[in-house]
Amino acid sequence: MKKILCSALTSLALVAGIPGFAQTAAPAAASAPAIDPATLLAARDLLAGLHTGEKLRAEMAHLSQPLPDTAMSANVEMVRRIAARSVHADPKLNATQKKDALAKVEKNMPEVMHAVQSTFSDPKLADWIIGEAMGQIASLYARLFTAPEIDQLAGYYATPVGVKVLADVPITAAAEIDQSKAFEASPIAEKMRNVAPEIMYESMSIVEQVMVPSIARVIAQFAEAPTN
Repeated sequence: MKKILCSALTSLALVAGIPGFAQTAAPAAASAPAIDPATLLAARDLLAGLHTGEKLRAEMAHLSQPLPDTAMSANVEMVRRIAARSVHADPKLNATQKKDALAKVEKNMPEVMHAVQSTFSDPKLADWIIGEAMGQIASLYARLFTAPEIDQLAGYYATPVGVKVLADVPITAAAEIDQSKAFEASPIAEKMRNVAPEIMYESMSIVEQVMVPSIARVIAQFAEAPTN
């Protein structure tokens, strides 16, 4: 249970390491009611207290570094999906031109991946992506929880036990075990378990949406390049 809660709360940071973060489509979101400003502020404070932005920045740093074969393979598949989506959406290209553009991207895939890595080494771009994603994730929490519920989550994860839970550090002291069990049996923990899949799906979608334009611009350079 601890891992479920931890994963849900820090999903934004976890999915940013890419490999394969967009393999499962996020469910379509219904029209959301207006978000209460106090709830949104509480959500922002929760994410700040969880150091979510710092974790996301650390994960994004991997994008500008050489990756293991398995991770690189997943990232290549991601770039292929974005390339297909971008090229097929271009109204200026006919069917033959779209096919040729995707062939150029595929032929130059090593160079494409190197250019993507170089793009995400830009600290200003990283700052923008993190700020944009954090804002949208805060809105997600504000839509799913009330301000008092968010305060309950923030309060628990600020305790020594909550800090250990988020860090996946074993809890051995009897008092800490009792505190952890009490939280897991609480209504707010039950609600978190229920909405955790939605949080993870939507945060994956948010990160993808924020990052895709930068990746698509790189892809476009190769798709439009003359064939050698």
